Amino acid sequence: MKNTGFIDKTLLLEAGKTYDLEIVRIIKIPGPGRFFLGRDANGLKHLIPVDHYHDYGIKIGDTVKCRLDRINCLGRFFFEPDHPVYERGKTYSFKLISFTVSYCNGDILDCRARVRDVFGREWNTHDIRIRQPLPEDIASLSCHVYSLKKARLFLQINDKRLSVITRSDMAPD
Repeated sequence: MKNTGFIDKTLLLEAGKTYDLEIVRIIKIPGPGRFFLGRDANGLKHLIPVDHYHDYGIKIGDTVKCRLDRINCLGRFFFEPDHPVYERGKTYSFKLISFTVSYCNGDILDCRARVRDVFGREWNTHDIRIRQPLPEDIASLSCHVYSLKKARLFLQINDKRLSVITRSDMAPD
């Protein structure tokens, strides 16, 4: 058998790691829409949906750091460009829009907050359990960015002004 010289370079990329992709151009695919065509260090090309990342300021010719979230069973790569402001695993201040209480038992509330990011996009936080009363003068909340997927922030309230109840704080029944 003749050696074609092809090396399966996909074996060099690992899910969970960050890679540089050079944005070569924008292409339009009928149906799914517009995509950034990015080239990795191996010369392999990857598609990243434009619509999810319009706030990121990505342009043709940019080199963008992207986390390889996963490789599906068909060998398709799913890259998540680094957010220009927020980083997974860090805590930031967000403008508070509202609190929603889903359950109340005496002085204990199960609630979530709706917050606004620096781009004006609104996000719901993960549900938390806190002790009443809710402070009335809060204009912003500290939130931990625990995940980013398709430019969507996944947030957990991490604000010292709220009396958050953890499982270890709860008395056994």
